Amino acid sequence: MSMKVIGLDIGFGHTKVVYDEGKFKFPTWIAFWISTGVEDVKPIEYEGAYYVVGEKARFSGKRIEIAGIDELIKYYPLITKYVLEQLGIPPKKAMVITGLPPGYAERGKELTKIFSSMGMKSIIAFQGYGICYDVMEKYPSGLIIDIGFNTVDYLSYSVEDGRLIKEVSGTIPNLGVITAVSIFRDLLPAQKGALKTKPLSGLVNIFLEGRWRGEDLSQYKESALIQWNEIIKARLRQELGVLYGEKSDLIVAGGGAYLVRPEVFSADDSAPMEIYIPEEPEFSNARGYYKLGVSSG
Repeated sequence: MSMKVIGLDIGFGHTKVVYDEGKFKFPTWIAFWISTGVEDVKPIEYEGAYYVVGEKARFSGKRIEIAGIDELIKYYPLITKYVLEQLGIPPKKAMVITGLPPGYAERGKELTKIFSSMGMKSIIAFQGYGICYDVMEKYPSGLIIDIGFNTVDYLSYSVEDGRLIKEVSGTIPNLGVITAVSIFRDLLPAQKGALKTKPLSGLVNIFLEGRWRGEDLSQYKESALIQWNEIIKARLRQELGVLYGEKSDLIVAGGGAYLVRPEVFSADDSAPMEIYIPEEPEFSNARGYYKLGVSSG
């Protein structure tokens, strides 16, 4: 078997995988495996413990919350091992290209070490870099925002003589889709007490669907989205300064791209921006990582 290239984007919400024959995604859920005696789940062994990953962890009472970067890095190898098992690729035949949020890119060395100890070759970039590789032929200069469940990553870039130039990048914590859900909850009227006391994790699907028990909640969802988009725009202005006004193309990817309201960004006389959303934006990072791996030989 020749070396297999895998583009891997592990987010706090979902993990996305792009490989030679296709792509897939699954929730970034992990739980300790509990034997029931009637086994219909094959556990993953990692560092002396057994786990279930993805959908199989949904209803486990021993689920592990991936709440921050420390947990993400700790369980990155486990999730990667799960992906390789799903693809039937032994670690020694895998070239994994992945990335961490820009604000934590320096911790990529930890992953490189761990992957090497597992017998894998790897390239550790940062989230947003894969999106650049995915879109740079069409957009040789732009501002990328990668909207995830917890965070918004941003990257201002240009391409010169075929080389990708990173101008500025960063991670804005607590501004991902979960923030839009929080605004949605705040906007619900007092009569919706049962919803207003729900934890945010229990409101995500209700928010996305804009309905609850047959009742239309789309007006609250849309108001929340407009406010959230305005907050993202204001934070980008704050983070980027004059660079914000120098870019005319805004490339939006990640699962949160489906919730972007282009009119919020284009209706700006001082720095109007054209919005471009790649095809299947949640896969853009992994797709770019895969392209990077293929081009690296």
